[in-house]
Amino acid sequence: MEIILASKSPRRRKIFSELGYHFNIYPSDIDEENKNKLLPDDYVRDISEKKAKVSKNEAQVVAGQTLKERQDYYLKLSAKNEHTKDSIQEFYNTLKTGGSEITYNGAVLQQIRKMKSISINELAQITCIRGAYLKAIEEEDFSKFTSEIYLKGYLLCYAESMNLPTEKVLDDYIRVYKNSARSENG
Repeated sequence: MEIILASKSPRRRKIFSELGYHFNIYPSDIDEENKNKLLPDDYVRDISEKKAKVSKNEAQVVAGQTLKERQDYYLKLSAKNEHTKDSIQEFYNTLKTGGSEITYNGAVLQQIRKMKSISINELAQITCIRGAYLKAIEEEDFSKFTSEIYLKGYLLCYAESMNLPTEKVLDDYIRVYKNSARSENG
């Protein structure tokens, strides 16, 4: 199948090249001005649909993620969060055995994600965070993050999409991050 990038965006071209995709660029000549004063989601969908009409034969046109696709991702994730509510509570109770409080570290986050049957790829689609960074969070590979603020942002998206207590996750995990930094610095 031929992939067509219907955009002049150098960023998209770079992303597709880095991912190893072979594609052709057929920029559309459509006017991208928001003359109808559409809301941002409607505007992006409108432009994407117009660019998709540029397609040749049976080529797959990549013009961006539509609002419908995003809604589908959220609905699937919401269903998985709801479906596993009881088993997650059971997992929490197991961790609390012996009177200790749950500490959200990488291993606990990974275990919860797996219990919810959410793959790294699914989580990446929902959060718009590269899978490598999500794995680094779960593996506590802090070398992947250029600063604490990026880690916090990624972690916040992770926790919210997994329906976890964001403040507690951030506090616990950043404590693990800081302890790791202290131990590395001696």
